[in-house]
Amino acid sequence: MRQAAILCMRERQAGSIVNLSSVSSQRGGGIFGGQRYSAAKAGVVGQTKAVSDELTPDDVRVNAICPGFIATNITAGNLP
Repeated sequence: MRQAAILCMRERQAGSIVNLSSVSSQRGGGIFGGQRYSAAKAGVVGQTKAVSDELTPDDVRVNAICPGFIATNITAGNLP
């Protein structure tokens, strides 16, 4: 799916891709983020940088959002 979208963006010389990572990718862990989770999210950041380098000449922006802890029903009661 992403490859087809990239082809269209390259043809138009415009576009934007937004990936979702985590602050755990930068901190190496967190409240729930063990080493596997952190490594996976760091991989998203690395892929974002690599794809951005590849697509910048075609005016396609590639960014990653790295939110911190988000209070949800799953995380309720796990923070002081």
